[in-house]
Amino acid sequence: MASCELANKMLQNPDNETSVIWSALLTKLDISIGSAVQTKLGFEIGSTLSNQLATDFWSLSFTNHFLIINKLNKLEDRLWFIGQSVKSNWSSRVLENHLKNKIHLQHPLQSNFNQQLPAQTKMQAIAQFRDEYLLDFLSIDDADDERLIENKIVQNITDFILNLGKGFSFIGNQYKINVEKKEFFIDLLFFNRELQALVAFDLKRAEFKPEHAGKLNFYLSILNDKVRLPHENPSIGIVLCKEKNNVIVEYALQGTDQPMGVATYKTRDEMPEKYRSILPAADELINLLRDEE
Repeated sequence: MASCELANKMLQNPDNETSVIWSALLTKLDISIGSAVQTKLGFEIGSTLSNQLATDFWSLSFTNHFLIINKLNKLEDRLWFIGQSVKSNWSSRVLENHLKNKIHLQHPLQSNFNQQLPAQTKMQAIAQFRDEYLLDFLSIDDADDERLIENKIVQNITDFILNLGKGFSFIGNQYKINVEKKEFFIDLLFFNRELQALVAFDLKRAEFKPEHAGKLNFYLSILNDKVRLPHENPSIGIVLCKEKNNVIVEYALQGTDQPMGVATYKTRDEMPEKYRSILPAADELINLLRDEE
């Protein structure tokens, strides 16, 4: 609904439940919708935002607004998530994952994308991948075995794709590639429509080692030669491990000629308690917002 239409609706029904909710939202987000509406609803709102931010605000669903204002305190963080939610068309479930992962605070993925990807692809790839992923369907015990980690990801592939972001399609696990009558297996293989590239994940239950980069470089060379289609961009690889030393990763990536990065993951047990149930019960929602007025 356009901002003027919603404003008119609020003017006509200033005391209804919808007005109470939106007044709380607007107050917390410090957004101006005009003095007439402010006066009618009886609350003060601060600075007027740009047209783009105002458009983003009115385009976002109420559930996404609630997630944002309930889990973020800083105005700039809220506005960042509003803009990204609209730009990337995040569902509430995707937004919930990104809030839990605190993606606005994360460092970029440590990678060699600048050196190994074409100019038109590398900026997209840098924006697509993160330095850390929260796999809240894994427990610490699960993380002791790489095959168990893989199986858990496959069982929860929808959640894993939500963590990865936009445009991913799952091709398979233990994806077989053949070279000189010998078989090799890629832990997880995806295709990303935004990047127009195959994306291979190599899972490691412990700390990153330099030889992990060499193994993944080998897999990517085979994918590009035997699996990648002519119109697709170079295949991308991600080593997903429990821990990493950034200096060791930097040196390891210098010795590779295929685009790859190294990310870490956290399990459910390592997630802060307050993020384990990010959305309160439905019957709490109105009361929480009313309390914010």
